[in-house]
Amino acid sequence: MKYGLLKKITAGLMIAAMAFTSVGCGSADEASTTETTEETTADAGSDEPIELTFLHIHGGAAGELIEELCEEYSESTGGKVHVTPVYTEGSYEGVLEKLQALTLSNDLPNITQAGHHYAYFMTENIPVVYAQDFIDKDGTDTSDFFPKMLDLGRDEEGKLAGLPFATSTSILYINEDMFRANGLDPKEDAPKTFDELREVAKKLTNNGNYGLFIDYEITGNWEVQTFIEDMGGQMLSDDRSEVAFAPQMEKTLEYLNTLVNVDKSMPLMTADQGSEAFKAGKVGMYITTTAGLKSYQNESNFTVTTALHPTDGSGAKGAPVGGNSLYVLKSTPEEEQASWDFIKFMTSKEATIKVAQNVGYMVTRESALNSEEMQAYLTENPAAAVTYEQVEWLTPWCNFPGGSGTKYVKVVQDGILAVLNKESTPKEAVEKMVNDCNAIISR
Repeated sequence: MKYGLLKKITAGLMIAAMAFTSVGCGSADEASTTETTEETTADAGSDEPIELTFLHIHGGAAGELIEELCEEYSESTGGKVHVTPVYTEGSYEGVLEKLQALTLSNDLPNITQAGHHYAYFMTENIPVVYAQDFIDKDGTDTSDFFPKMLDLGRDEEGKLAGLPFATSTSILYINEDMFRANGLDPKEDAPKTFDELREVAKKLTNNGNYGLFIDYEITGNWEVQTFIEDMGGQMLSDDRSEVAFAPQMEKTLEYLNTLVNVDKSMPLMTADQGSEAFKAGKVGMYITTTAGLKSYQNESNFTVTTALHPTDGSGAKGAPVGGNSLYVLKSTPEEEQASWDFIKFMTSKEATIKVAQNVGYMVTRESALNSEEMQAYLTENPAAAVTYEQVEWLTPWCNFPGGSGTKYVKVVQDGILAVLNKESTPKEAVEKMVNDCNAIISR
C-alpha cells in the first residue's frame, strides 16, 4: 500500500466523526491490553480451571478461527482458564434472542458478541459488566484502538460497555471472469454510481446468469443504511425522536424493485442463496460486507476483486461500520475478571490481524494497520485494501433508541419484501415503515 494511502487511512480512522463520541487517549504501553491471566486467576483459590463460555455468530472458516483463538488463549493461561466458544445461528438478531432467553433462565454465557447497532440494546436489556469499570480498575490502555471503532461499544450516555472485535464496511465484489467474458474491464468498468451499477448488471445478465445481488437482508438493516447514506440521507432525526429515512428509503425500494422486477438483473432470493450464487459464478457482482472476502476468494472458481460501494453520484457518501463488540456478562467476580482478560486477548493487535487476514474484517488498532505484517498483506491482496479506502466516510451503525432494535429491523425488512413480492408500492411500504418505526420509538 502506498504511504500516502496509509497516512490517509490512519488519519481517517483516528479523527472522531461528529456522529461518534470523542474518546480520551492514555499513553500506557500497549502490552497492558494483552497481559496474561496470571494475576487474574491467582486469587481463584482452586486448582480447577475457570470455565468460561463465549457466545458468537461466526460459522465456517471464521468459526474455526474463533475456536483456534479460544484454544490459544486457554493454553496461554497455563490451564487456569478454559474458554468454550458457542456458535449461535441467526446472526446478531439470533444472539439477542438467545441472550434474552438465557437471561430469563439465569444461564448466561460469560462473554458475548453483539452487533455494533445493538450496543444500546445490550446495555438496556442484558446484564453487562461495563468495560469502563475494568479499565478504571486495572488501567488498561485503549489509546491504540481507532477512536471511531472504540466508540461503537458505548451506551447512550457515552460510557464504554464493550470492546471492538470485528469491524467492516459494505463493498462491491466483482467476478473478474464474468466481466471479461462480457467485454468489461474489472477495474475500469467497476461501477461507481447506482446508475452505472444498474447498467453493468444488465450487461452481465445473460445465459442464465444474473448481474447483481445486493444483500439488503443483512443483519440490522446495515446495507439499507449504507444505501440511504450514499443518497445523502440518515436513518434517524438529529434528536433521535423519529426516523428520517423516508425520501431515500423510497428511492432505495424503487431501485431494488427495478433491479428485481423490471430489469430482472437481480434474483429474488435470500442472502444465503445470493452468496452461494455469487461463489458459483452465477452472479457477476455482489454488494455485502468485507467480512466475506476470504470466503469468496477461497470458495470461488474465478478471480474475485472488490470496489468501493457505489453512490448516487451527488457527492454524498456514508460507510456505516458493521461488525461487533465483545461484552462481559454478569457472573462471579472471578469469572468476570477472567472474561475481561479474554476480551483483552481477543481484541489485541495480534488477534485483530488474524481476524482481518483470515476472515476479511478491518483491523481495529492503529498498531495493527501500521504493522509490516498487515501492510504486506494489503499490498499482496489489494481486494482487502478497498474497505480501508472508505474510512473517511465511516459512520456509526444506527442504534435504534429505546432498546427495541430488533423490532425496527423486522419492520424495514417486511416492507422491502412486500415491494419485491409486488404486494406493495415503494411509497406505501415506506409510509408503513415510518409509522411503525415511530410507534416503536414512542413506546
